[in-house]
Amino acid sequence: MLRYCLTLLSTVLIRAVISIALLTGLTSCQSSAPPEQNARKVQVTVSEPSLTLAQAQQRKAMIRQASYDVYLDITDGEASEYSGRITIHLDLHKADNPLTVDFQQGQIHRLLVNSNSLTPDYNGQLLTLPRKSLKTGENTIEIEFTHTYSDSSNSDTGLTKFTDPEDNNHYLYSQPGVYATSQILPLFDQPDIKASFRLTVKAPPQWQVITQTQERQAVGGGPERWWYFPETRPVSPHSFSLQAGPFKVSRYEQGKLPIRLLLRQSFHDEPNPRELFAMVDNARVFYQQYLEQPYPFFKYDMVALPVDVLNAEMTSANVVLNEKYLLPEHSADQPETRQQLLEHLAHSWFGGSISMDWWSDQWLMDGLARYLSYMALARSETDTRSKESNDESWSMFHNQVKQSAYFYDQLPAAEPLRHNAEINILATLNSDIKASKAAAVLQLLHHNLGDDAFRQALQQLLQQYADSSTRAQTFFELIHNTSGQPLKNWEKQWLDTSGVQTVSASYQCKKGSLSSLQVDQPAPGKRSQVVHVGLFKNRQSTLQRYRTLPVVIDGKSTKVDIPGQQPCPDFVYPNVDDKGYVRVQLDEQSLKTILKWAFSEPLMQTLIDSHLYQSPVSVRSAMTYATARLPDETNVWRLKSQLTGLKQLSDQLFRLKSANPAVQTVSSHWLLTLEELAWQQLNIAEPDSPLQNLWFDFFLHIAHTDDSAMQLKRLLEGRWEISDLQLTPTRRWQIIIRLNTFPGKTAKNSWDLARREYQKHRSPATTRMYQMADASRPDTLVKSQWLNRLESLPWLEAEAISRVLFPASQYSLVPALRQSIFTALLNNQPERSSPMLNQLISNLLNECSANGVQQLQTFSDNKTLSASQLQIQAQLQMAKQCQHLPKNAVLK
Repeated sequence: MLRYCLTLLSTVLIRAVISIALLTGLTSCQSSAPPEQNARKVQVTVSEPSLTLAQAQQRKAMIRQASYDVYLDITDGEASEYSGRITIHLDLHKADNPLTVDFQQGQIHRLLVNSNSLTPDYNGQLLTLPRKSLKTGENTIEIEFTHTYSDSSNSDTGLTKFTDPEDNNHYLYSQPGVYATSQILPLFDQPDIKASFRLTVKAPPQWQVITQTQERQAVGGGPERWWYFPETRPVSPHSFSLQAGPFKVSRYEQGKLPIRLLLRQSFHDEPNPRELFAMVDNARVFYQQYLEQPYPFFKYDMVALPVDVLNAEMTSANVVLNEKYLLPEHSADQPETRQQLLEHLAHSWFGGSISMDWWSDQWLMDGLARYLSYMALARSETDTRSKESNDESWSMFHNQVKQSAYFYDQLPAAEPLRHNAEINILATLNSDIKASKAAAVLQLLHHNLGDDAFRQALQQLLQQYADSSTRAQTFFELIHNTSGQPLKNWEKQWLDTSGVQTVSASYQCKKGSLSSLQVDQPAPGKRSQVVHVGLFKNRQSTLQRYRTLPVVIDGKSTKVDIPGQQPCPDFVYPNVDDKGYVRVQLDEQSLKTILKWAFSEPLMQTLIDSHLYQSPVSVRSAMTYATARLPDETNVWRLKSQLTGLKQLSDQLFRLKSANPAVQTVSSHWLLTLEELAWQQLNIAEPDSPLQNLWFDFFLHIAHTDDSAMQLKRLLEGRWEISDLQLTPTRRWQIIIRLNTFPGKTAKNSWDLARREYQKHRSPATTRMYQMADASRPDTLVKSQWLNRLESLPWLEAEAISRVLFPASQYSLVPALRQSIFTALLNNQPERSSPMLNQLISNLLNECSANGVQQLQTFSDNKTLSASQLQIQAQLQMAKQCQHLPKNAVLK
């Protein structure tokens, strides 16, 4: 297992970058001689990248202070590698042991330690400096190196090169991450060794170079341009990134913080970034006021490229985002994009100004940044729009953060937030879900102790540990001091355990008044928490809250104190405002009530939607609700949220239809109902609007009959027009890929459509779409060939193929290829990053039968895939839910 974990790390964790400047170096910066002329290349033995807590602690004990002067040469855009020089200024407490420098899979050409030339002791990951070459006090380490670029089609680690297929311009980008900066250049890559950086970059003359600080000057002419960046404050290595290329630049001039949006030259859909700029600047002001700490950097850059990244984790002063989120057809994604940008900005304080001593505590920084981003989003929307928008932010928090945390926290492989991680790879596994769980638990703590205590603890944390590092426990000690409340028992309950409580409310009335009310927990565990019980009355077919009753739930049944005489409610919900960390179970009468009446509060309506669409008690109820409510839904985010739930439910119906002949007719009925609803709404939606785009995407997902195939072909061939629906090249390919999933006569000529479309314009992007169309065909031989090829494909292509190999409508093909699917996953896992493997798992393990569940269980027990147990168990849980749909009579 350990060897697997370490191997997995080599492709997973490198997402950061470096950038800063060597004004003094091994040789003059103006030297153009290639490294091979200065010193022989040191051959290395490739080793697996890892760093243990013990190694990090030993190294930290030796180092009093460090700083870096870095020079990078990226002038040759056609080259497969870049070169650099770094001078490490080091103050040692004592030089009683060898000292290691992290540098992953590079080449070291020359090494000087205190002006003495040494033969590098380098294994492809660690450069070891002998004890006798070091001295107590000041030391100087000088390293000349090269490193290959990562290919954007094959990896998103290290310093990645993207070649624009439109004009062949080259762009470089990097992303922050755990143990990642050492894939760019040599340094001490652990969070508690903070250092200042000074960077010089030699680049092509037309390029922009973007890093943590604003350039002091950029000079030069002819074939090169020199970029000089000032020295930074002491920061952890993960705070750095580097982007470069011939970007078009938009600037924000109205606020105190310089903000820029950088786009590639061929990006034709020029966005209006003023709203984006204002949102970031308003959030910065909110964070500064709430935390009483200034923004730690001097500028903020958004670098937009057509890559599948939006790196909110950790921090730098610039962020790489996928440029598609700026396009009008993706405007429905803007709330999510805004939230992720605000999360990235929050990391400037939690991860930039202050860091953790070791990555096992990174969940606190990630959780704080995620939680505060929703606070900032809610505050900005309240200031500029309405209370409904404020509720929308917390509705997003419920759906995107809490629901995913609940789902994963109930799985056997779920880990508590606080646990030992002796190796860096163990600290990074499932980091996104840990961030969501941490954000949800922090919301609970904030709710229980109040805003003053929570806010003061954050302020003191930043004041006391700015430009430094500490442990997660420090924050809880501070909040204990600010609140005066003992937290040891709370920490044991919420930081050292996993799992989710399920609660329900029961009540009785006498003579029109509420006489008794209680909150029940079938399996209470050892946790207690405060929840708000909401009492609702129907007023003109709308459920309105008339009373909120706080209660500390502890044990199987907790009585709720009823103040005075309260009217008998029409509906009771035991977690209004969504401040508790609980799942709510509704009885049959409550379900009838929510189907009959809507809620006046948007957040409450979101909570109710989750009961209907996610693991529904009744498919008939969900469908009745959808067909009645969705045609009138005008809120973009709410419509997107509900259609996402319907996509998941429809996928289960597709699989169930193939796996269980007894429910084939009723499953087909509901799938046809959704298809007809989608087509109807697509045709009447407001032209060229986010709503129209959402209905288009949903129709593509649900289309499966001969009629829908005909409608898609007519759209593609221009024989049917939908007002202002732009059939972009991407949308044309989406239609073609969907048509190729259809079986038999319905799919006639679909493959010819793909070939003709590909002949119009060949590029890396269209080649990938062409491959996806091929892989989506309902042909077991074709799918078997693609399964065998996955291992040799670049990861972006493998991920794209895995998304379409087994759509839910083709579930009948899965049993015959199940063993091939398992083999493909096992063959791919040693060389794929964890996100890549998770993508394969989520899209290939589509099961919905007793035999399928049994096979999945066997696969889950495979120790080779122990690092991905959470994702495998998630698929197993969804397979069981799908299998049990008919048993619960939910199709009636």
